[in-house]
Amino acid sequence: MAGQIRLILLEPDAAIRAALVEQFAVAGEFHAIAAADVDGLPDEESSLSHIDVLLTDEARPETLSAAAARGFRGPVIAFRAGEGVQIRLERPCRFSTLAATIRSALHDHTRSEDARFQLGPYEFSPAERVLAVPGEEPIRLTDKEAAILRYLYRAGTRPVSREELLGEVWGYQSGITTHTLETHIYRLRQKIEPDPSEARLLITVEGGYRLGQTNA
Repeated sequence: MAGQIRLILLEPDAAIRAALVEQFAVAGEFHAIAAADVDGLPDEESSLSHIDVLLTDEARPETLSAAAARGFRGPVIAFRAGEGVQIRLERPCRFSTLAATIRSALHDHTRSEDARFQLGPYEFSPAERVLAVPGEEPIRLTDKEAAILRYLYRAGTRPVSREELLGEVWGYQSGITTHTLETHIYRLRQKIEPDPSEARLLITVEGGYRLGQTNA
């Protein structure tokens, strides 16, 4: 199972907001943080760089600007038309339709040229296969290195087994072993860790790996 999809739900109607939060919780694959508007989000959500999707009643320009100012770079789904909306859903809609729309929007976004994720001090562009820090030379990644980081990012704090990572990145190709993965992990650490022997971003756990702090 992949990591939970992290989303912000902005809905001024308290009853609708509570009902959606409950449905997201029951579904299990979503972690929803809800408020009437951006200013109503919890203090611990001062940075939105780790949020995957913004779901809002109406995508007002000031709402999108406030979310962007906090680091949000993901797709926007709205129930009412607004400037900057990539996807609009008509109400009423089934929760299954909403969930499928969120999955599809995130799938498309993570493969777009615009996708950016915060990994520790780095801004990660999977499409360009680059890790960047302002004022420093960008770190170039191979296809497989970028795929490894992207999958671990999507897993959130959940440890990913070596077998799962092999299957997702290499597709269980004949002849590919965990040694191949370990070699790629070693090379990645040489590129991204200040001290590869004391990894803080790409962490080994029992049976596999996970990412450390993903938003600086």
